[in-house]
Amino acid sequence: MKHTYLVFSILFLSSAVAADAQTTSVTLNGSPSRQIGQPLLIPKTINPNLVEGRELWSPTGIAFDFATSPPLVYVADTLNNRVLAWKNSTGFSNGQPADLVIGQPDKYTTTKSGPGTVFTTGLSDPTGLAVWNGDLYVADSGNNRVLRYKAPFTQFAQTGSYPTPDLYVGQPSLKSGMANYPSGSPTAQGLFFSSGSSNVLLAGIAFDASGNMWVADPGNRRVLEFKAGDVNSGGGLLTAAVELGPKGVRVVGIGPGAVATPINTIEMTPETLARLNAYIPLGRMAQPEEIASVAAFLAGPGASYVTGATIFADAAIMLQSPGL
Repeated sequence: MKHTYLVFSILFLSSAVAADAQTTSVTLNGSPSRQIGQPLLIPKTINPNLVEGRELWSPTGIAFDFATSPPLVYVADTLNNRVLAWKNSTGFSNGQPADLVIGQPDKYTTTKSGPGTVFTTGLSDPTGLAVWNGDLYVADSGNNRVLRYKAPFTQFAQTGSYPTPDLYVGQPSLKSGMANYPSGSPTAQGLFFSSGSSNVLLAGIAFDASGNMWVADPGNRRVLEFKAGDVNSGGGLLTAAVELGPKGVRVVGIGPGAVATPINTIEMTPETLARLNAYIPLGRMAQPEEIASVAAFLAGPGASYVTGATIFADAAIMLQSPGL
């Protein structure tokens, strides 16, 4: 007599069981043949949600590559420890899977990667993003480094493998993730983006017209400039040419919650809006001018002693989000 058993994670197992109710032992097939709830038989993530390369968990950064038509868009999927990329930022459909995953070996894996793991080129809590000359720059906050992925889509098309970095600012190699390398104190070479998985800071990257790279180093309360020639050379352990912290430049991030901008409301049904408002402790989305008011305050003299911090203007929505 053949039975089918449904077990946790919804795996179907089959086994021949003796008809005799007094049978003392039953051998189950230890290799399930079908499953429900994940796209892979053996999941590569501990997340409670389905992971298949389209979902986001606490995204914190976005960047566009306007050198292509239509523009590419990259999103830092922070708590899934990866960057997702779409080729067409103007024409993709809602819920469309990403065209490329960066920082993980495949579109199903979401574990923290980098130094000390089998995937040293992977990401841990990526935050800030920037694109320059078609290359993607990622603030790999959990690993205290900035990585460059040369032309990610071209690299993938040529190799058939997920992109790997050729520049690692803040570390001497891809096997190091120390905060403030090499001494643990601020230098012109090290970065302080995190001091453990529970203390990850939002970092920022930007380029000026000359191609110099500017990095917000929040743990050290400063902004660093890396010269274009050094950045172009690749490799690791670049030395900053300029440090703006002592000149009064402050590093402050804003963590907004849901904001009533067209991108959030244009296709939102009344039912969806009601569910979202019910999730927000204040019962509504923020208006754009409310977030702008926070930015104006932080840029003014009243916040002159605020630096190396992220100010959350989210109506306490983070209290509703496990893991944040």
